[in-house]
Amino acid sequence: MPSLSDVFAEKERTNWLKAWLAVDFAKSGLEQFVENEAKTLHTNIYNTVWSSNQAPAACVGCHTANLLKCPTQGVCNKKGGHGTCTSMHDNAAKQPRPCPANVCNKVHDEIVKQHTFNNPSWKNTSAQQWAKNPWQIAKAYFPPDGYVGKTSVQDTDFNGLISFMMNCKHFNNKFSFTIAVGKHNPPCLLTKAREICRTVRHSSQCKLTDPDLQDIFTRLTSLLSDPTCLVHDVNAREAVRKLAELEKDKLTITTEEMIHLLAAAQDTLKKVEKIADKSLEEMKMYLEQCKKDINTHLDKCKQELDHHTAKCTNTIDEHVSKTVESTYTQSREELIKGMKELYKDKLNHVTISTLNDNVDTKLRDVFMPPKISEMCIDKGEFKITDRQILKYADVFLTDDKVNRRLFLQGEAGSGKTTFLAKLTLDWCEHTSGNLDSLNKTDSKTSQLVIYDRTQFSTTSVNAEQSVMSSAPTEESHVSYPCHVEPSDTDSETNELFIDDCTELSTSSVNSEESEIFSASSAEDSDGSCNSETISRLNKSSRLFADLDVLQGYVLVFHITLRYSVKQLDVTTMIKEQIIDSIYYSQEDREKAYRLLNEIMKHERFLVLLDGLDEWTGPGDHHSLPKLVACHSQCVILITTRPWKLAVGKIRHSEIDALLQLEGINEPFELSRIILSRLVDKEELKTKCSAFQQYIWKNNLYQLLSSPMMLCAIVCSYIDGIELKGSKCEIYMLLLESLFKKANSEMCTFEQPPFPCFTETEYIQPNMENLNRLAALAFHLLFVNTKENSLVLSTRELKKFKMDGHEEKDFALKSGILSATQNRCTRRPGLSFMFIHMSIQEFLAAYHIACNTNLIDCVISVYLNRHKEAYRDISQVFIFLCGMDVSSAEKLSIMMDERHVLFENHCDTFILALIKYHSYHQLILEGNREAVANGFSHISLKLSHVYFSENNIIDVNRLWANNTTNAISLNVDINDMKRRITPTNDEPVSHMKFDLISCHKLKRLHLTGHGILIKDFTSVVTSEISVWIVLNSADSNPCTHLALVLPSIEEIRLNRLTFSFTQLCSLFKMLLTRDHTIMCTLWSCYITSGEEDAPYTSIDASINTFNKEVSMCLDVCPDDEQDLWNALHGLHIKSLSLRSVGAGNGFRVNNKESLSQLLLSLTHLEHLSIQVKYDIQRLCEAIHGLNIKSLSLSLWLSLHPWWEGPVDFPKELVSQTLSSIRQLEQLSMCVTDFPGLWEAIRGLNIKSLSLSGCAGFDIKHAESFFETLSSLKQLETLTLYLKRYISLKLPQSLQFLNVYFETLLPSKLHDLVDTLAACTHTIEIKVEFGCACDINPKNNIPMDKYIPIQQELGSRKNVLIKRFRVHEWKRKSNTDKYLAMSVRDIGGVNDEAHNDTDVKDDAYQRFFIRVRFDRNNIISIRLQVIPDSIL
Repeated sequence: MPSLSDVFAEKERTNWLKAWLAVDFAKSGLEQFVENEAKTLHTNIYNTVWSSNQAPAACVGCHTANLLKCPTQGVCNKKGGHGTCTSMHDNAAKQPRPCPANVCNKVHDEIVKQHTFNNPSWKNTSAQQWAKNPWQIAKAYFPPDGYVGKTSVQDTDFNGLISFMMNCKHFNNKFSFTIAVGKHNPPCLLTKAREICRTVRHSSQCKLTDPDLQDIFTRLTSLLSDPTCLVHDVNAREAVRKLAELEKDKLTITTEEMIHLLAAAQDTLKKVEKIADKSLEEMKMYLEQCKKDINTHLDKCKQELDHHTAKCTNTIDEHVSKTVESTYTQSREELIKGMKELYKDKLNHVTISTLNDNVDTKLRDVFMPPKISEMCIDKGEFKITDRQILKYADVFLTDDKVNRRLFLQGEAGSGKTTFLAKLTLDWCEHTSGNLDSLNKTDSKTSQLVIYDRTQFSTTSVNAEQSVMSSAPTEESHVSYPCHVEPSDTDSETNELFIDDCTELSTSSVNSEESEIFSASSAEDSDGSCNSETISRLNKSSRLFADLDVLQGYVLVFHITLRYSVKQLDVTTMIKEQIIDSIYYSQEDREKAYRLLNEIMKHERFLVLLDGLDEWTGPGDHHSLPKLVACHSQCVILITTRPWKLAVGKIRHSEIDALLQLEGINEPFELSRIILSRLVDKEELKTKCSAFQQYIWKNNLYQLLSSPMMLCAIVCSYIDGIELKGSKCEIYMLLLESLFKKANSEMCTFEQPPFPCFTETEYIQPNMENLNRLAALAFHLLFVNTKENSLVLSTRELKKFKMDGHEEKDFALKSGILSATQNRCTRRPGLSFMFIHMSIQEFLAAYHIACNTNLIDCVISVYLNRHKEAYRDISQVFIFLCGMDVSSAEKLSIMMDERHVLFENHCDTFILALIKYHSYHQLILEGNREAVANGFSHISLKLSHVYFSENNIIDVNRLWANNTTNAISLNVDINDMKRRITPTNDEPVSHMKFDLISCHKLKRLHLTGHGILIKDFTSVVTSEISVWIVLNSADSNPCTHLALVLPSIEEIRLNRLTFSFTQLCSLFKMLLTRDHTIMCTLWSCYITSGEEDAPYTSIDASINTFNKEVSMCLDVCPDDEQDLWNALHGLHIKSLSLRSVGAGNGFRVNNKESLSQLLLSLTHLEHLSIQVKYDIQRLCEAIHGLNIKSLSLSLWLSLHPWWEGPVDFPKELVSQTLSSIRQLEQLSMCVTDFPGLWEAIRGLNIKSLSLSGCAGFDIKHAESFFETLSSLKQLETLTLYLKRYISLKLPQSLQFLNVYFETLLPSKLHDLVDTLAACTHTIEIKVEFGCACDINPKNNIPMDKYIPIQQELGSRKNVLIKRFRVHEWKRKSNTDKYLAMSVRDIGGVNDEAHNDTDVKDDAYQRFFIRVRFDRNNIISIRLQVIPDSIL
């Protein structure tokens, strides 16, 4: 603790310091008393003033000077009658005048009356503040100097307070003694107190003897204990206590008091020199020594204070922190305990029988790990990978990186809800109630405001306290997630009860959506499990067993999104579904809300959002629920049906990981577990074997992957009901089991309305209720708004005559509807919803089948209102296919129209998401459902057709009816030898698709070695699975090409094998079109069609427009003869030849064949060839061509390290180029070897482009410029140069495009001088990388080049059309580049000057190279006009 005795070594100085502190204590004891009396004085004065006025008034416009005459003694400095006052009345606004409100002048008079000497200190006070600030009136009784800026009692010193009490008559009756003033009266206690202040504050020695100090304590104590008023004042009594302790050296001095005391004392010591007699040298020396002593002791005191302060702070903080932490931890553990009890009550059991809800069991007893696969993005598409998710760490981590927001998608009944329930229960069972061991602290602290301010305070609590030691940080890439944002799931819960005390009405996880992917260890005491079964169980027990991952989360919030429709904030959902279900009183809930907020800000927690597809946010622009940004320790796992991601406007950046839940891995094992609870143990083995045979016989195995379907099939099997693979049949079974609970009357249909009603026993007696429920289901889905498509009010029940006691009782007893207490509205009541959305969809489909007019009058409106709504009703459509084919066909036409529009306008991401869960798959499922219900002929419309090895049989059923409708056809078959089984008959060797009738087909994508393009002349091996027929056997390929694919716009052929004949047919077909067609061939093989004939590999890009073809070919060098034959005589305008493989040049194997091909292309205008070796044979092949543009890439064959020819055949090249008499444009990618320039000298070309792979390096400059001057017709010159060279331009040149890989500012200056010296008009484009020309090519600052722009602007013969800077922007604090910014310098930007040469090969090479080096770019456009023309 600080001690005054430690400050000074001399006791008398310590006494002086005590006296100083005693005065401070006395002032603090008087402050509240004086302030109260000042307010009383203020009130009395104004009451007196207002009593003489007609009405109370206040004035704030008068200055103090306005109320004083001039001169006023002691205030004004005016001299003589005509003098000027420069102190008080120094301007026109401050001249004497009466108060306009007749208030201030009366207040002035009252202040004077209250002054003992009738001489207030007017300089101290401001009349403008009298009405509002009592202290401004009090200051009139202070000493005249030093108090102008004092605005409150706190910043007024002890002398000011004593003066106020002595000079103001108001205090005359406030003390037991008479206030004596003046020199002739004996001093009173106030006078003595003022003398004490002067003695201490202005001491020249800073010393006090013990008797003097004792006298000070006596006088101050007597004053503060005066019996009239001060003895009753709390602050005065506290000051007396402190004085007594100070006197006895028992006072504990706080750090703040010590610092304040020393600072004030130091100020006094600084003034000592002014007060002392400066004439005495001895005093000077003493004062200097005194200052040194004080400084020494001050330093020591400060050190002691710092140490003591730190020690005190640590002690206090430790004590408070332990108290707060203990209370916080206790409250948190109480919340966790309540959550666990809630979860165990609501999620612990699942029903296993759709026919009897009383048959349930613990979820753990029947839980079987689900089949979950990771999905990844490949070329913009989400694709299922081979990586299986086998443990919780796999869910929350991808490549050791934490996934903060992840999605688990799966179809209805696949097990999403049960997986979340099991995860939640695992957390409950394996997370300790006391989390202290997880909350390790370190020296890092942050402010944490505990939730209940009535019990806790703000203190320093470790920010890491709530982060588990086992949970690593994101930077270390460990396995526990943390983030902020919500998601959704397939709220697949069955039984929903009315419960006044809980909103988490998921009483048992629905057997439909309970999605029992369960298994775990049903016990078989009789040993009926064989070793294989035991092995599977042991394997299952190891799946999702890493429960330590879940221990990393302090809290797990399980939210069912269907109960939070139109809510956006996740925290609100947690409050309503969890907090309100744990706490009853509003007070407890409010405390829990505050605690929740602190936990979510500082602790690591997991949010499970179940059923995104059943959630709609407020408005239509919210795709996901949200958490606030400060909840940064959060991981969110969202479940949903796939269609929601396909159309939910969820961006890639919002998905850290996407997982696909495909049901269960071992469906027969789960069926065994369920059977073990429905049959006697003695029968189990026999029943399991018979059940498997029944499944295979009726082709039901594919339905078993869904736990909901499996449960229904097992229960129906036990009841002797045989299914045939129809969803309608299964849902009718579910519906019948529910109806039976409300009405057990039995009756069958004589004429069932639809196939799935056959043999039902409990539906016919309840048809009236069925029809009402179906109408209600339809109304909710198609008439109500999306956010109201799930929840019903009593008013809506009344609308459909379901509000009567009997009808409502039937719906609730059967379980078709569930009801919950709605406490979120202003008027509490019941809310109703269907037990599961799929039941609602089945009933809606039934209603449509009974009322087919609804398709035109209601559903069409619904589809128009929501542009992606055709995906929302996918399950309704499938059910409708199983009931009424004509209605399904009609609806498919409407849905297809919208799908076509959607496909035309959606982006790549959306297309990727729907590839495997698309409208196409929906139509296939509808077709399967129709077939399963006995409808052998159904014509569903399908414009976008996708064939793969997995769906080829089903799609083939639809193809015959949609060949004329097809807009796109995508076939992907890689297995060449796959045997195809279209029915239960013997497999066939191939499947044929005839395209002759595809008049609307715009896009044709064929991929895979299992596809063969065929026509009637083809000889086809039986190993190829799929045949694509371009024209039928009765069509003449020469005369009927116009009939094949008349609307085609895009063809992509990948890894296909086809014959020379098909290739010819393809090329000729492309030439019959007068619209643009893009055709791409990648890794395709051409054969002559003969047995064991060699293959030609080809990559090609073909564009046709108005019956003209531009073609770029990458050809295998081994055998291109078939390709040349196919191209012979075609109407090709542009042709590019390369060899397959990066960096390889085209090889001329047969110059005669190539020459014949090129001569046959009479419309050829542009030829581009990249040559590897064969310059001589190439020259002979292109000799005498009638083309206008030639592009040659020769540089590979001329590099020094290449094993090609060293001597450039300049004579041969010169003769060849000269023989091409129509040649106007020549583009060459070469190396400057001797003889090159002689080869092109004297040509009559108009355009020349020269480049190299990394810039053209001119080594023979003199020969180069001689060649340029010989090109008399040259108008355009394009150069991509590796480094700067001084250019000499021919007089004929009109356009110059020059690109430098790097260019120094000095070289740019030289280039500008050269170009500006041109003697003829020329348009110039210059672009270069702003870097040095040595490695590494470091960027040169852009401001080094800017002065050159200014210099160009000053030249009269140079017109600047553009000076543009392309500058790389780095990501902050990293070396990563984001993108290039573009800005124009000097306000110059001629947008009319388009970059017409952007497609030039030289520019493309330059731009790719500079971007690769991450060099900044400057682009300049100039026009040079010679002085003679100006």
